[in-house]
Amino acid sequence: MRKYIILLLIIFLIFVPDNTEAKNEGYEIVSKLSKENITLYAKKIGSLYLC
Repeated sequence: MRKYIILLLIIFLIFVPDNTEAKNEGYEIVSKLSKENITLYAKKIGSLYLC
């Protein structure tokens, strides 16, 4: 039983979904740094972007 739990944990840690394209409604990507895997989303109101 312990072997199966360890196997499941390894599978979940290896195959963690990396969903950086998930968006909130009304927000858009304003900056993305691929090297550090950082994405900045902001909402545009008029001519201004609010984070």
